[in-house]
Amino acid sequence: MPVKLVRPTVDYQTSYVEAVREFKVDGHHRYIEANPDELNAGFPAFIQGELGKEQMPPFPNAVTETVYWLVDDKDFLGRISLRHELNDFLKTFGGHIGYEVRPTHRKQGHATEMLRLVLIEAHKCGMKKVMLTCDDDNIGSQKVIQKNGGVLQDVVKLDFRDVPTMRWWITLEEE
Repeated sequence: MPVKLVRPTVDYQTSYVEAVREFKVDGHHRYIEANPDELNAGFPAFIQGELGKEQMPPFPNAVTETVYWLVDDKDFLGRISLRHELNDFLKTFGGHIGYEVRPTHRKQGHATEMLRLVLIEAHKCGMKKVMLTCDDDNIGSQKVIQKNGGVLQDVVKLDFRDVPTMRWWITLEEE
């Protein structure tokens, strides 16, 4: 089934809420505190918040970002955000792009495709290079980044993390 990037939309509400339940079971940091029932009840407001991150940073000292979802005809498969610039923190950890694939849809090539598609969007925004980071024990993410042209800058041990962080750069293609 073909996949595509879309902006967050209520069209995938049921599938997104199911994915949040999966992420909670999986222990994903972004979703640990999420309450799927409250999310479901306030989903239109949640969508507005996700879309609003493009105009206003989601919290102090953050940067603006565009959020995309990878979907097929019926299901939310993953989330990827394209940060429009790097602040000092993101230069160290996080980079321009962050992504996650819902647990029941991993190891199917979705992360590689999602990153490929968002790199096209980054290029359209005028970006020439993007930075990504991943844990040095996250072999899956390393492969995704490498398949999309990632070149390792370095591996650093950050005071606030238990696992060393790999910092990668992808140069975007000229048209």
